[in-house]
Parts: sequence; C-alpha cells; structure tokens
Amino acid sequence: MESGFESYLKGEKLKASTVAQHLRNTGYFTGWLEKEGLDITQATHKEILDFVDRQREENRSIGHINRTLLSLRYYSAARSVGVRATVRHQGFGEIFC
Repeated sequence: MESGFESYLKGEKLKASTVAQHLRNTGYFTGWLEKEGLDITQATHKEILDFVDRQREENRSIGHINRTLLSLRYYSAARSVGVRATVRHQGFGEIFC
C-alpha cells in the first residue's frame, strides 16, 4: 500500500530509486526518534542536530547525512501541504504522522 509521503514524492517526478531512498532515509530518522522516545511530529531542529551527531558518531559519510537531510526536507514539504505521511522503518513498522 502506497503512503501519502510516497505519493507526494512520486508527484515530484522523482525516479523510483530516489523515492525509495527518501523513504528509507526518513525511516532511519523516525527509527532513531522512536529509540529516543519521540515521534516525528515532536522533532525540532535540536533533534535533527542530535540525529546528525549520532550519524557522525557512526562514521556515516557527509554525503549520506546530506541525503538524509534532503529526505527530511521533502518530508517536511509534504506535511506542509497537508499530506498525512506514513513512514516505514526497520524494527518499528509504520509511523503515521
């Protein structure tokens, strides 16, 4: 079943592989938030910076971190136009926002 976020990304005329990457990257972030006891609707600039710090501690490349931030920008844009987004991530199933 296609999520609202996935539909939004496809509507942006992105390649299927890019859509999958944005869904996966957003899932990494929501998974991290879940471990922190938060959901994506509670995420602030501070949580994003904490996530980036964690990614650096895990020796993620700058490119990986930047792609994840781009994915979060797409997610934010989708939410700003009223898209009810579902994000899937490993270990936690689906999060509805």
